[in-house]
Parts: sequence; C-alpha cells; structure tokens
Amino acid sequence: MKRDKVKQEIHNFFSKNVFYLKVLHSTYHSLRQYSNPLRFNNFCLGYRELFRMFLEETVQDSDVKSCSWFSEENKKYFDKDKNRISRRAYLRYKIFNNLSDDIVQCFPHAFEEIDNFLKLYNKLSDFVHIKSATFDIDDEKIKELKTSFESCVLSLINNYNVLEKIASTYFFEEYHEMLEDYVCNYDIEEISLLSGPGYSVNDFYIKNIDFLNGNNNTISIKIHGRIYLESYYGHGEESVSIPNDFPFSTQVELSISPCQIIQMNNIEVDTSSFYE
Repeated sequence: MKRDKVKQEIHNFFSKNVFYLKVLHSTYHSLRQYSNPLRFNNFCLGYRELFRMFLEETVQDSDVKSCSWFSEENKKYFDKDKNRISRRAYLRYKIFNNLSDDIVQCFPHAFEEIDNFLKLYNKLSDFVHIKSATFDIDDEKIKELKTSFESCVLSLINNYNVLEKIASTYFFEEYHEMLEDYVCNYDIEEISLLSGPGYSVNDFYIKNIDFLNGNNNTISIKIHGRIYLESYYGHGEESVSIPNDFPFSTQVELSISPCQIIQMNNIEVDTSSFYE
C-alpha cells in the first residue's frame, strides 16, 4: 500500500475525535520541519502520546480487569511492582475487548502484531528522550522507522475495524438479502408446527452477537434477533393469515480477510410466546 494511503487510513481511524486528529496532524507537521534537528523526536513524542491517550483515556481499568483473559498474576497484563495494568493489556482490550485467546488467534498474526506495536512504541519512547544517539537523525533512518511504525499501526487498525464491523449489527445490513433468503428458504420446524399449511417471512432484525470459536482467518458467531412472519391457516377463500414475531438465533461463519459471510446454519426460533 502506498504511504499516502497508509497515512490516510490512520487519519480516518482518528477522525472521530477532533483532538486526536489535531495531535496527529501536528505530529506529521513536526516531521516536515526539515531545519529542526528535533523533528523526528517531536514526531515520536506526538505519536507516543496519541496512542497513550487512545489506549488509556478511553478504557476503564475495571473493564480490562473484568475480562476472562486478564489476571494480575499474568506479568504480561499487570505490573505488580508499579501496581498498574500494562500497556499490552490496554492494547489487547482496545482491539479485541473480552475475546478469548482462541478467538483472537483467528486473526492472522494478531498477537505478533501486538508485540510489534509495543516494540515500536518503546522505540518511539527512546527517541523522546534527547541524547546524542537520538538527536538529528538522518533522513534514511527516519524514513525506515516511520514506515515500520505506520505499517504496524495500520495492521492493528485493520483488526480493530474488522471487529468493530462484525460486532456492530450494521455489518449484517450488507448481507440482509442473503440472510433473508436463507431464513425464508429454511424450513423452520418450530414455526411449521404452528402454521398450518405454511408461513412467509416478512422481515427480521439482529439484536446482538456472540463470538463462539474459530481458526485461522475464520470465525464462528451466533446472531440473535427477532423474526417477523405471516402464518397461514385454512384453505382457499377460508384461509387466513396471522402475523407473528418470535426471537430467533442462527450460527454464522465469517472470513476475516476479506470480512464476509461464508455460510449460515442452525436457525432456532423460540415460539413459546405463541402458546401463552
């Protein structure tokens, strides 16, 4: 990907927060101050502080500590000497929330990318501290470090965007027709038992999503929502249709890259309200 494209992707990621965006723009402005021997140091300071705010200001410690993967006994996620949550834990929570190790591993190189980001973050911190080895860095070294860091940031952003997309029910609007065809053509036994000669599905909506399991580049989720339908009773002129709506769930297999639905199966409909 061209560097301008990478920079634009990073810009888009932070565009929802005006202050973050101002810091990002100022960071790149510092880098363009070619007569200033501290230009790369200021660039590193801006990027480091931008991600410190992004990781720490928008995440509650209590949320991190409530995750199934977090433990104060795990040195990767908690520094007992300083009695604080590690940057690695903040980063994992920010990107992958409460997802288990098994689910995170569905994202190719996810843990490796977290490691790479933290190494580069520490390298940025080294350049924030002025000394002879970090002063007036030559252009080739600046280009190398800037490119490495931007690529690492973009990998994390891509994973963040995929998860945000999947976890949001808006993702499934792209596949509404596909889901509707599947639901309409699937013989739902629970509905057939109470619908006489048949039924038709009018619409459905998705309420929430559970992550189940997965493997490299694929993930299995369960979507929960409500299905709206017409149940038919009788025949000919004496037939009537009665509208009903029931909670439903179905399992969906997704690929992560590209992010798309592979298949759906196992529709379950709770019709218990019909008999109340």
